[in-house]
Amino acid sequence: MSILTLREKILIFLKNCDLTFEDILEALLDPYSFWREASLDSSRGYSDLRKALRKELLFLQKHGYINDIVTGKKVYLKPSLKGEDRINWSLSIEKKKGKWIGKWFIVVFDIPEKYRGARDNLRIKLRELGFGMLQNSVFINPYNYFKELKSLAERNQIRPYLRFIVADKIDDPGYLIQTSWDFQGLNIKYEKFMAKCCNLKFRGLNFVKRIIMFKELEKELMHIGRHDPRLPNKLCPQGYLGHKAQEYLKRIEKRLFKERKK
Repeated sequence: MSILTLREKILIFLKNCDLTFEDILEALLDPYSFWREASLDSSRGYSDLRKALRKELLFLQKHGYINDIVTGKKVYLKPSLKGEDRINWSLSIEKKKGKWIGKWFIVVFDIPEKYRGARDNLRIKLRELGFGMLQNSVFINPYNYFKELKSLAERNQIRPYLRFIVADKIDDPGYLIQTSWDFQGLNIKYEKFMAKCCNLKFRGLNFVKRIIMFKELEKELMHIGRHDPRLPNKLCPQGYLGHKAQEYLKRIEKRLFKERKK
């Protein structure tokens, strides 16, 4: 399941075609569109939706992720080089989750205090990529993100302070997994999500409102997923509920479209 944020979705949406603000708003509000964004709930009113989307676009412009291209009387939006980097980063996270090759990828760093901002940003990126923390400056992942991290370190001028280690075997991996990632906290969130799925009622609602409810659930699961390392199945601890939560959402989706056909 994708864990892309609205800002990332906008950037990817603009990647292959220049669009106006109105084009983006229409796509993000279309209940039948792949790009439908549940955070822009159509029940809020069109003017409020415009403000919400405008806020996200202004953030992307302010931080240099998108540029304006004026053609005649229309203003088109296009990702900047910084925006392209963000797109590539986001998509790399999505693509690499999958089959495990049996190795562990470890990042060790000792970054001077004068690079504190870059060091804090590195920790955020490591968490985004699903790394678990062995110690304060030692992070581990069963997936290889060294290329992305080296590129990030070079841009932030901290490459000399990072070391990258590949391990074929680690003693007591079960203990390592339990202590490096907060699976207990994740399971609590998944349990609440599944309870909400079980209590969901579509009776009396039209199809568009049902779609909106489904998309809100989908967004909630995506939000939880941003804190889930999505480890390979063989490494997931006993009792992990992430896969079960996804099955709950899939069943609701099937039920949604099955009832529409009746």
